[in-house]
Amino acid sequence: MKASDAVRIVAAAPGTIVSKTDGNFDRNCAIGSGQWNAVYVRHADNSVAWYGHMKSGSLTTKAVGETVVTGEYLGIVGSSGSSTGPHLHFEILRDGMQVPPGLYLADDHS
Repeated sequence: MKASDAVRIVAAAPGTIVSKTDGNFDRNCAIGSGQWNAVYVRHADNSVAWYGHMKSGSLTTKAVGETVVTGEYLGIVGSSGSSTGPHLHFEILRDGMQVPPGLYLADDHS
């Protein structure tokens, strides 16, 4: 992938990085094909956003426990893990339940 073709992933809301996974192959195009590269961010309301299928080696240099702000760089779109092609898997869990991202982003989650 050329740098000009890279799609940057940024934080949808401020929070704390609670987990990161990197170094997995990022050109999978098959279901059930391994672990993904991802960043997980916990927000003030205790919800956690998952940013997955990232390009290997592209994840933020910030460590688990450090904070991010809205719009801050998290990584580059890839196709790591069980993936059918390059894309961002963006998921939010609140109280153990999935929250539709559009509803969450419209909500006051600060």
